[in-house]
Amino acid sequence: MVPTTCGLEAGKRSFADLFELIPDMTAEVHRWGATSDGVLIEFTVRGSASGAPISWQSVDRFVLNEDGLATERFTYFDSLPLLLTVARRPRSWPAFARSRIKQMRR
Repeated sequence: MVPTTCGLEAGKRSFADLFELIPDMTAEVHRWGATSDGVLIEFTVRGSASGAPISWQSVDRFVLNEDGLATERFTYFDSLPLLLTVARRPRSWPAFARSRIKQMRR
């Protein structure tokens, strides 16, 4: 559902696509920890897709360069809650379709 990104611009595009689907999206960080090449962050995402509330647990792994800047981001989560909410809300289908098409073109 969420592509692996490499670089700041790719990360910005990925988040813009997600905010188009869930404009009121927020995240609550539960814990984080350093790894040999970066950091892991565990959090809950909340928001609404076409008026339907949605939330899911997620873990992001960021790879950091020598300057401490993120160069890659990997996201791990169960996409079923998001897919079920979108499937039950036809008003969210256009935004979801646009997001998927943009990701396929990259």
